[in-house]
This record gives sequence, C-alpha cells and structure tokens, in this order.
Amino acid sequence: SRRRRPPAAPRATPPRPSTQASMSTVCGGYTPEAREVTAEVAALATGLKTDIERAVGATFVVFEPRSFVSQVVAGTNYRVTIDVGDGRAVVATVFAPLPHTGNPAKLVAAEWSSGPP
Repeated sequence: SRRRRPPAAPRATPPRPSTQASMSTVCGGYTPEAREVTAEVAALATGLKTDIERAVGATFVVFEPRSFVSQVVAGTNYRVTIDVGDGRAVVATVFAPLPHTGNPAKLVAAEWSSGPP
C-alpha cells in the first residue's frame, strides 16, 4: 500500500507593489504631514468649540483652526491644531462618521499643545 503525502501548503504570493503609491498616504495611520485647515475641518472644530473648551478647562476669545492631520476609519478622525491666542494652541481629535449614518461629528479628545499654534 502506498503512503499518501500530506497536501502541500499553499504558496504565498509576494505582495504586488501599488502603482498608485503615495508618500502622503499611510495605511491605518494619520497623514504624515499636517495640512492647512480646510473650510470643512474648520467648521467641524468650530462646531465643537464648547466641548473643546470644556475638555481643556478654558474659555477662548480667539479660536482659529490652523492645521490638521486625518485618518480614515469607519468615518474620519481629524487631529486639528487650533490657535487660541497668546501663542497657545489646543489639539482636538474629532471623529466625523460616514455621512450615511446621519450622526454628527464628536469630540474624542482635546489637550493643550506643547508647540506653537
């Protein structure tokens, strides 16, 4: 009687390089470089001003979103740097869900920035 060999393991195929690779895209992470704030991102941050003030324990007369990085998830996470005057800045993390959910954007975290605005 002949002995049967166990089936061979499937061969792994090496990943094919993307022809559309971009240095500005990091899979699963935030964009590597901050960009100047867009009207959409400024509106998200401004709409959450009261929540941001509550999170850092301060009230702001100056509140000017300046730059942001983003991360695509089941929606988009934005990390927005906001100039709050006197050479100080706050970094707010905002989650904007996918439009079809009908849910509003929400503040995830806010903290004082260690750098300039």
